[in-house]
Amino acid sequence: MVDENRFKEDVGRILKRLFITGISGLLGSNIAKAARDRFKIFGIYHNHPVRMRDVKCFQMDLSKTKNVEELENILPDFIIHCAALTDVDYCEKHSREARRINAIASTFSFVPLAINFRARRHLR
Repeated sequence: MVDENRFKEDVGRILKRLFITGISGLLGSNIAKAARDRFKIFGIYHNHPVRMRDVKCFQMDLSKTKNVEELENILPDFIIHCAALTDVDYCEKHSREARRINAIASTFSFVPLAINFRARRHLR
């Protein structure tokens, strides 16, 4: 007879780890929902908390590099980077902030994060 709890634990150990930045956005949340049966999902959001079955989410500001170090133990196999300011009108009116978040924070926070995680692949 198969012990269902043991089977669930065994399956959980062999799932690859997927880390998603911007998990509260349209793209990040849909990727998490689509992938949560095939991956162990971890994600970060900035302002909008996320609660999803079988997904571990953390609040984080990627522009603050000291926060990035808190996630080093996740060690994902794959990273999908969806975090960004996406409101075009807001970005046009606040171009410095948009550049800081969409370009600079990605380069100076996300790339070291991927290197620290030693992820096999990162997608952007």
